Amino acid sequence: MDPIQYIDQHQESLIKSYHDLHSLAEPSWQEERTSCYILKCLREAGISLKTFQSHYGIIAEIPGISKKVVALRADMDALVQEVDGVVKPNHSCGHDAHSTMVLYTALAIASSGIRPKHTLRFIFQPAEEKGEGALQMINDGALENVTYLFGVHVRPSTEVPYMKASPSLSMAQPKQ
Repeated sequence: MDPIQYIDQHQESLIKSYHDLHSLAEPSWQEERTSCYILKCLREAGISLKTFQSHYGIIAEIPGISKKVVALRADMDALVQEVDGVVKPNHSCGHDAHSTMVLYTALAIASSGIRPKHTLRFIFQPAEEKGEGALQMINDGALENVTYLFGVHVRPSTEVPYMKASPSLSMAQPKQ
């Protein structure tokens, strides 16, 4: 099945996964239930996986013809903040959406049977909010042989139409 058809045909399960991941919000280095959810979906699709004993990050791969790697990365953790008077983990930065997008990209490509030119690596990174998870994943080999690395991030102030992508994201702190 074509990956776009897969996404179209699995729209309801994609949205359910987003809501499921939203409800599993966990702080940095504590992403156990989030990781288990993602791992279950990837295992059911027969995607090659690497997990770690020291944290909940995940590396999933669809082998390509060459050893070069194109990687797509998503955050998994949530901020701890006050929501309606209760201090709790909350996906206010969209990491639930990031993980859903990368998960369904992997599932759609795997279901297509396409043998990509380069190996496709899907990185689910813990502890982005603490600024520690990326370095840990790098130390664990997440970027080994990576030629291109793409990240996913939502832009709540600007909607991008369905089937469109923003080529870049620029942010800067205004001078005070």
